[in-house]
Amino acid sequence: MEKSEPNIVPVVGHTFEINFGEIIFQNAFESDTRMTYKPIKGGLGQMQKVNYKSIEIHPNAYFQFWQEEDKTTVSRYVDFEKQVVYGNITLPNNTFLTLKGTIKQID
Repeated sequence: MEKSEPNIVPVVGHTFEINFGEIIFQNAFESDTRMTYKPIKGGLGQMQKVNYKSIEIHPNAYFQFWQEEDKTTVSRYVDFEKQVVYGNITLPNNTFLTLKGTIKQID
């Protein structure tokens, strides 16, 4: 039996909305290491370009992490195929957020 190739979700050149309910933001992936973060709802941070790292866990699922200008750190597991994201955010005041939400391509 032949194993079928997974439907790889291309992220570079696309924008995704991450929705944690009370916190919503967009990520526009410019390259494999650079994206623009834009808050939509919830007041976390400001629009900025960040350098991120992404490690493939399995096809279409990645562990991603970065640090923002104000020293906020973000680490998350993103499954583009299942459209689910689990995130941890440490704010500059050391508040620690653990979130679960959805991710969808918007362009």
